[in-house]
Amino acid sequence: LPVMALTIAFLVAVLADHKVIAALYLKGAELQPSDVTAAVSVAPTSSRTRGETRTTSAGATVSAKTGLWALIVERDGTEVSAVLTELLNALGPQSWLSSLPKVEEAYFDIFVAALSNEDGEGTCEFGLAPSQSAALATYGLPVRFTVNMGKP
Repeated sequence: LPVMALTIAFLVAVLADHKVIAALYLKGAELQPSDVTAAVSVAPTSSRTRGETRTTSAGATVSAKTGLWALIVERDGTEVSAVLTELLNALGPQSWLSSLPKVEEAYFDIFVAALSNEDGEGTCEFGLAPSQSAALATYGLPVRFTVNMGKP
């Protein structure tokens, strides 16, 4: 994870209308969210077990193919670094990730959704402080960045 040890700067749109989501996702076919919660002493904001059914916003019933434990911080019109700091503070210093039962995939995800102009053009800029990069590196997990620019 040498990339995470560097300051991460990513040029893409900071507009007044944007949403930022920072999350830690833990997934596994046999993952039991209650086991993860007991191990980390942090309640998830989203969780499911394999086979659990739910109804989508379109009215379809879907069955979970894998277990999920997620801690998600979502804010409108806020800087990426502030949302990430909130997530890291909620997690606290953790060395538990390597010993969690039945976790097959674990990663941090940072998502930014912003509006472009009428022509579909726009830029978004965000950066992480060296201390945030260092804090992320202590978890030993990949960090995914996604930016979605949409027309108003």
